[in-house]
Amino acid sequence: MPVVARPLEPLFSDLVFHELDPSVGYARECINVTPPAASAPVLMGTVVFRAAGVDPAAAYAVLVNASDIVATNEFAVVFGDAFGFNASYVPNAIAAGVFNSVAFKRGPVQLKDYYIKLRHANLNATQFASLKEVLKKQGVIVELTVA
Repeated sequence: MPVVARPLEPLFSDLVFHELDPSVGYARECINVTPPAASAPVLMGTVVFRAAGVDPAAAYAVLVNASDIVATNEFAVVFGDAFGFNASYVPNAIAAGVFNSVAFKRGPVQLKDYYIKLRHANLNATQFASLKEVLKKQGVIVELTVA
């Protein structure tokens, strides 16, 4: 039996456990992410947030502090740039009418926790449980990854 080398770069299926009707893309949304720093890449599984509101073009920021995990914010899990899946990319500058990222913002979708935990290793178990809860309220279910 031949051995097939697995790519070093993460695959989309490393993040997504189950998405209801992915051909429609109901759980996916184009968003704007404020780059975390000059030329700093955004990685698949990064959680972003913004204050809940009615402006669809309001930018998201990368979640860094647990203090931002509150019910008055809305969250998304990024998985690519404006063109689709991309495990690591630098967001373009935000421009009117143009989105620079794509993310899971609403469910029904089930994601694996491995890359989300990896991107947010600064969160302790209680804080990560709170993050999972606010995502669940948006229909984005974060499941335990079995190694």
